[in-house]
Amino acid sequence: MDNSTEAQPNFAAPVIPGELNDIIIDYCRDDTPSLITCSLVCRSWLFRSRHQLFNKSQIQNRFIDANGAATFTDILRSPHCTIIPHIISLQLRGQSTSEPCPTWIEELWKTCNSLPSLKLQSFSLEDVSIDLLPKLIPINSKTSLTSLSLHCCDGIGRTSSTNIVLRMCEFLNNFEALEELTLEYYSAGRVISFLPPSPNIIGSRLRLPNVRRIALDSAFKVFLPLFSKPGFIDAPSLTQIHLRLPMSIEDRLLQSFFDIVCAPSVQVLEISIRYRFTTLEIFFPTINLVKLKHLRSIMFEIGEVTVFQDNRHLRNAVIVDGVSVILSRLRGVDRSVTQISFGTQFPFAPPEGLPQDIEWLDLDGLREGLNDRRFSDTSVSLQTV
Repeated sequence: MDNSTEAQPNFAAPVIPGELNDIIIDYCRDDTPSLITCSLVCRSWLFRSRHQLFNKSQIQNRFIDANGAATFTDILRSPHCTIIPHIISLQLRGQSTSEPCPTWIEELWKTCNSLPSLKLQSFSLEDVSIDLLPKLIPINSKTSLTSLSLHCCDGIGRTSSTNIVLRMCEFLNNFEALEELTLEYYSAGRVISFLPPSPNIIGSRLRLPNVRRIALDSAFKVFLPLFSKPGFIDAPSLTQIHLRLPMSIEDRLLQSFFDIVCAPSVQVLEISIRYRFTTLEIFFPTINLVKLKHLRSIMFEIGEVTVFQDNRHLRNAVIVDGVSVILSRLRGVDRSVTQISFGTQFPFAPPEGLPQDIEWLDLDGLREGLNDRRFSDTSVSLQTV
C-alpha cells in the first residue's frame, strides 16, 4: 500500500511570540544557571538571556586576580565579542585601603572607553584610592553615562579635604550627561584636615548641568567647605538631595549647604539620621529651610534601630523621641512643603499589646501624637522605607 501521498505530520515547534519570550527570560533574571541554559536552548532566547546575564556586570578585586581581569579585558577587545551591547551597568570594586590600588581597574576602564558599541548608563567605582581618579578620566566627555556612584578612600592619610574634593570634581566634570550622582569618601583610622578654600581654587567649579539627584554619605562634611562656597557647584537641574548625617558636623557649614546648594531648585530632601548608642539620642542639628522655596517633600530615615528588634517598646520609644527632636529643630518649613515623612531602614510590625499612647506611631496622623501645630497643613506620616 502506497502512503507516499499522505500528509506527513509537522513536528516543527510552534513559534512563541516575542513578548512571551521576554517574559520567560525576565522571570529568570536573577537565576544565572537558568539564563545560561536558556541562551543555549533556543536561538530566540539568546539575545534576551545575554542581556539579563551581562547588563549589570560586577567585578570585585577579592574575587578576581590580575590574570582574570586581563582575560575579561581581552574578551571585550576581541572583534568577535558579542556581549558588549548588553553591558549597560558596570561596577568595579577595588580592595582594602592598606594595599595598593589594583592596576586592572585602569586597564579595564580604558578598554571600556575605547569601545564605541559600549553604551554604559550606570557606573559604580568602589573602594579605590583618590589618586586613581586622574587616570580614569574618559577620553570623550560626550558619554552615555547617566548614573555614577563614586566611593573613594585614602589609606595613607596625606590628602587634605580640599585636594580630595578637587580631584573628585576634576573627574566628575567629564560626565556631562549625568543625572544621578552618589559620592562617598572614607579614610582608614585618621582625621581629615578640613581646610578653608585656598585662593588657587577660585576658578574651580563642579559642573553638573543635568544632574537631578545627589546622594552624599556621612563623610560628606569633607565636601562642605567647597560645596558651601557660592558659585562652586553649577547644578541647575538638581531637584533631589539625599544626606546621611554624621554624628558630628559644623552647623554653619551644613546651613550654608542648604542655603547655597539646595535653595535654588531642590524639591525633595532625604536625610538619614543615626543616634548615639550611649544615650539613645537622635543626632540632628537645628536647620533652617526657609530659603528652599521649591521644597515640597522631606523624608527622614532613622537608621540602626534594628538593634532593638527584640525590645519593641524601647525601639518605639527611641523613634518617638527622635521624631520629636527632629520636628523641634526643623525651622523654616512653610505650607509649600506638602509632606514630611519618617521611616526606618527595615519594616517593623507593631508589637502586640502595645500601650495605647504609643499606637499612633503606626498611624498617618503623627502630628496628632506630637501635638505640633506648626505642621497642621502638612501631611506627616511614619512609614518603612
